[in-house]
Amino acid sequence: MSELGLSPDALLFMPLRIRQGFSYWQGLRRGRLMPARRDVDPLDIGALLPNVVLLDVIHQLASEQDQGSSAGLDFRFRLVGTDVAARSARDYTGRRLADIPHMAPGTLF
Repeated sequence: MSELGLSPDALLFMPLRIRQGFSYWQGLRRGRLMPARRDVDPLDIGALLPNVVLLDVIHQLASEQDQGSSAGLDFRFRLVGTDVAARSARDYTGRRLADIPHMAPGTLF
C-alpha cells in the first residue's frame, strides 16, 4: 500500500463501503499501479454498485475534437450508480463530459 500513501491502519478508519471497494481494487491490481478496465466486473461488486461511477477514456484525433476540447481526451460515463445519480439529480450514464455544459472543458465548476 505504500505507493498509495496509506498506512497499514488506514483501512480501520474507512467506512465499510470504502473499505470493501478498496479491497476489491487492491485485489485486482496484482502489483500494478491500478487494474486494467478488463479486470473490473461490476457483477463482482453488486453491493457497491449504487455508489460506483465508471468512466471510459475517449482518445480523439485532432480532426475529431470539438472546439475547446482538451488534449484530445474526453470521458464517457459508462456506469453511474443509482445513489450517485440520485445525489446528482441526474443519471449521466452514456453521456460524454464534453456534452454536459457544467462538466465540459473550460468550465470552472
